[in-house]
Amino acid sequence: MFHKLLGSLVVVPVLLVMGAVAASADSSGTGYNMTITVPSSATLIARVAVPVTVQIACTGSVDTSGFWQVYGPYFSQGASVTISQPSGRSVNSATGFVNGPIACDGVTHSYQVSVLASAPFRNGQAAITASANWSEYGYGCGYMGCNSFSASANATAQGALSLSG
Repeated sequence: MFHKLLGSLVVVPVLLVMGAVAASADSSGTGYNMTITVPSSATLIARVAVPVTVQIACTGSVDTSGFWQVYGPYFSQGASVTISQPSGRSVNSATGFVNGPIACDGVTHSYQVSVLASAPFRNGQAAITASANWSEYGYGCGYMGCNSFSASANATAQGALSLSG
């Protein structure tokens, strides 16, 4: 009986430590042909700016090698990051956007996002949500006739964010 009790006293703290480590890990979300990862911590700058790095991996390009005449391809893409933190009886939220194109080549790329708040954030826990989308479309003619083509990808991730600074 004593050994079972002693074993329980050892296992519980180990599980608690493992849970604390897992809670501080970055969070990922997988959607259609895309995975996006958000950080678990960020540094506040003057209480209103929060620079974060999101990672996006995307696949979905179209093979246009069978077309002898191609119109396009045209791309549409975007990604945003929102940070929210309780403030009294309301919630302080701010959103930032990825500037520039999102590469959809099967490789994980890092994108810097600056989230600027209109009301100050404070040190402590907040929530982070990120979403991204990418699409390619066009029209081409080949030996089998003319056709339109398209590919798309999207994902959303959310998690806890520890703010400090």
